[in-house]
Amino acid sequence: DGSYVLRTPLPQPSQQYADKRPALRRAIANLDRVLVIARHSTTGLPQFVTARQIMSDATVAFTTDSDSYLALLSSSMHFVWWTTKGESTLGIGLRYTPSDGFETFPQPRLTRRMDRAGQELDALRRDVMKRRKIGLTILYNIVQEEANCDERIVHLRELHREIDEAAREAYAFD
Repeated sequence: DGSYVLRTPLPQPSQQYADKRPALRRAIANLDRVLVIARHSTTGLPQFVTARQIMSDATVAFTTDSDSYLALLSSSMHFVWWTTKGESTLGIGLRYTPSDGFETFPQPRLTRRMDRAGQELDALRRDVMKRRKIGLTILYNIVQEEANCDERIVHLRELHREIDEAAREAYAFD
């Protein structure tokens, strides 16, 4: 029927410092980690951070620790959506606007396949970033280097293809 049903409540983005957001603090009180996206980013990719830290206003925080949401918001469908529907520019970079980039993003039914892909993405990225002592932006600059044949970087590229396939399946796209 074209509707999108969530099994879990829709995570709500935070647009201010978390210490000034008692509703956000209550929503994440029982979470060890929370999904965030940097408001100003070249990648626009989410990652998990500890729920106990104070979030900068330059961080969009989602009240979820769901690996499925990590996969969904890491999919190329979400990237295309927010860069065409919800993106604004700041200078030469991209700016993630949750009111357009997330709240208008059609939500599929989250699947086990997305959950597994999100778990693997989180573990792989954390390991690579820790071993190389780099952050998310530098990691994805390396991923974009087609000549880089490092086994873990190639696996990360393959994992993003799996995430896209899992998202297409969740939306029931052929």
